[in-house]
Amino acid sequence: MISGEKGLPPLYIPAVGKTGEIAVMVGEEVTDTISNMQTKTWRNEIAPRALI
Repeated sequence: MISGEKGLPPLYIPAVGKTGEIAVMVGEEVTDTISNMQTKTWRNEIAPRALI
């Protein structure tokens, strides 16, 4: 059972991280690309349950 089915708020992990970190996408190229796409609404987080 995932946290959403239990009525719990989602747990978040970074969407983008450096190599060796836990994130949806990792690597220098990804962090460089995302750093150029920053907006006021961008948050570097995602609920892993959204990926299932």
